[in-house]
Amino acid sequence: MEELEKYLLSFKPWVSIAVLIAGIVIWKLIKHFTKGKIRDHKRIKIKEGSIQIAVNITKYIIALLVIIMILQINGVNVSAMATGLGIAGVMVGFALQDLLKDLIMGAGIVWDEFFTVGDYVKYKQYEGVVHQFNLKTTKILDVNTGSMIVVSNRNLSEIELISDWCDVNIPASYEIPAERMREICREIADRCCAIPNVKSCDFLGTDKFDNSNIQYRIRIHCKEDMKNPVRRAALGVIQDVYAGKGLTVPYEQLDVHFDKRGIE
Repeated sequence: MEELEKYLLSFKPWVSIAVLIAGIVIWKLIKHFTKGKIRDHKRIKIKEGSIQIAVNITKYIIALLVIIMILQINGVNVSAMATGLGIAGVMVGFALQDLLKDLIMGAGIVWDEFFTVGDYVKYKQYEGVVHQFNLKTTKILDVNTGSMIVVSNRNLSEIELISDWCDVNIPASYEIPAERMREICREIADRCCAIPNVKSCDFLGTDKFDNSNIQYRIRIHCKEDMKNPVRRAALGVIQDVYAGKGLTVPYEQLDVHFDKRGIE
């Protein structure tokens, strides 16, 4: 009892409480500041996912520093404790290798800003929007099924960041003059700009000389999750333009020649 009274009358508990309060205040200020940054991240070009990860790391650092300072104020040998924790940490590290891989990969994604929340990605057979991201896992909302896919960050080496454009080839017969076909392709590109969710459409030029046709290419910029319906609508535009100009979509044909020399 005397030891407790002596401790309470010393500066140690009050300084410990002051350190704890200071840590909480610092954390509250950082959290309040980062909320404003997240709200304005588009304007200042700071990625929301990067801010969230940085906030989480800062929280743990502040908590660790507060604990160490309180222990030192109360006379605990932090160095000896750190040595013991280091040995235990090695043992735990072997048991938590997968978790460490997730954390390292997650930190690498944040550092390189490979993707962030809201980006359109492809993972194996899934295509969707990054719904949530932290240092351990990434959640992807599959736009085709509506399912939420949870992926461990250590497996994200297979993930692809999908662009906001898709190419559509326009087949044309070899009999159509090149200049006329270019004009037709530009008309198709202009009409594709009127398709819902299309930002722009450009005629890229001649793409390929095939066996039965010449392939011309247009590039359509649109929302990533709208590529399939936009592509279908663009094919419909090609059909309409061809029908209006009396053209047909070329298809492979086989010419057969008979040798009449052996026929009586």
